[in-house]
Amino acid sequence: SFIYQNRILASSLNNDARAQLSSLHLSIQPEKHATQAINDQLFYLHPLNGLATGDLHVVLQRSLLQAMSHYQLLFWQLVLIAVITLALTLVGAFFIANRVSKPLLAFTDYVRQIGKGHYSVIAPSTNQGEVQVLFAEFDAMRQAIAEREAKIAHAAYHDPLTNLANRLGFQQFLDQHIQSHPQQITAVIVLGLNHFKDIN
Repeated sequence: SFIYQNRILASSLNNDARAQLSSLHLSIQPEKHATQAINDQLFYLHPLNGLATGDLHVVLQRSLLQAMSHYQLLFWQLVLIAVITLALTLVGAFFIANRVSKPLLAFTDYVRQIGKGHYSVIAPSTNQGEVQVLFAEFDAMRQAIAEREAKIAHAAYHDPLTNLANRLGFQQFLDQHIQSHPQQITAVIVLGLNHFKDIN
């Protein structure tokens, strides 16, 4: 389209588009171009060279909806890629958290059993290297604690020289025997050995 002093000289547009074109504000300086947007139409105005007044402009018009329609497919493709990426991220995070949390929950239960004094529990098995090393170290610690407590318990109820039950061990044995055989008569024979302190 060609505009001279805000009048449309020639245009290939229909009447509605010409009405929008006539509402343009040609406030640009001579030999300067400008871009204006009205509704969904984008207008590019450029003055023609060689005129001193600069009142003659050539106008190029394009619908914004038509111009942006080529980018709609790209926009929805980007949205789809973002949704798929988010879904894969959530699935991956859930899978990784599940792989990590299950062995750790089993490890927590294992440590809780050890804390209660159940040293006969067996460390759970896992395919993860770092967690398996942790299980192995805790299992070695469990065995060391169980052996040490067994030695302490044995020393508390046995004589270190003869390895026979001492007074606490005998009393414990006697209490267990009486409780397990309440209907039987239990007798205790006391023997006195002279000079036994010289040996023990």
